[in-house]
Amino acid sequence: MAGFPEAKFQISPNGWINTDVFMSWLRDCFVPAVAHKRKPVVLFVDGHTSHTSNIEVIDLCIEEQILLYCLKSHASHIIQPLDQSLFGAMKQAWGEQCQKVMNQTGESISVRTFTAALKPVWDATTRPEVAFNGFAKSGIYPYNPERVVHADKLAPSRTFSTAPRAAATAPPPVAVTAPRAAATAPPPAAAPSPPPV
Repeated sequence: MAGFPEAKFQISPNGWINTDVFMSWLRDCFVPAVAHKRKPVVLFVDGHTSHTSNIEVIDLCIEEQILLYCLKSHASHIIQPLDQSLFGAMKQAWGEQCQKVMNQTGESISVRTFTAALKPVWDATTRPEVAFNGFAKSGIYPYNPERVVHADKLAPSRTFSTAPRAAATAPPPVAVTAPRAAATAPPPAAAPSPPPV
């Protein structure tokens, strides 16, 4: 792949990651990349089943002293480090690059031109300091749970805001109590039956 001699290419039936693609990446990319690191190492993943449902993944992590840590489901927009920094910058730069290629060539990016178009985006956005910033912003490293607790994305919606409402928009209070007499009075006596005819 032009511009990415070390890259590995994978496909799946629907284009999304699956257990086979993740296992291949873990075994062929991640394990060699951290082989020289002091063990154990931590690998943060989201809770997608491709990361957690394959026993071979678990076995490899145990063997290689990799702590596979799943971030809380449905919270990646708050605590996933690369969502906090790198992916946003990359998405914006990729959109600009796609527009630039279209303006220059009159054609959209194809499989054949993808890596050449991606290379300047990759070089501009995948810098170590951008990734480090994501870990700091998410409160993972340096450890700071206040970064998550006070995240703007956890602020209450306007519907549940504690700010006082204007009197005109507040609904009137409704009393839901039964009269005391009704609760303690004996049931009414049954009416006598008419005499048989």
